[in-house]
Amino acid sequence: MKLRCKPGDLAIVTGASYDCNLGLVVQVVEPAPIEHPLRLRSKGHSWWVKSRYPMFYTKGDLDQCFFLIEGPVPDAYLTPIGTEDPVLDSQEEADKTLMKHDV
Repeated sequence: MKLRCKPGDLAIVTGASYDCNLGLVVQVVEPAPIEHPLRLRSKGHSWWVKSRYPMFYTKGDLDQCFFLIEGPVPDAYLTPIGTEDPVLDSQEEADKTLMKHDV
């Protein structure tokens, strides 16, 4: 599986569980923790991203709602800005890239 983004990329949120997150420009920081309390509906690799504007998240079964300026976003929901081709082929390559950058 090819990943669309890599750490340091700017990306547009082009897929989302909540429409209010669509179109946000985010900075990809690092691979998201595998175990995280925020609910993600998408399976597969996720990135920890930062946004200038709050992103909407839920925890549990819509019990708690949050607007956060950083959090996890699935790779499949991001379109990198100014990148021609996917860069990383796997979670293993993402982890190696993360280690190189000592994030």
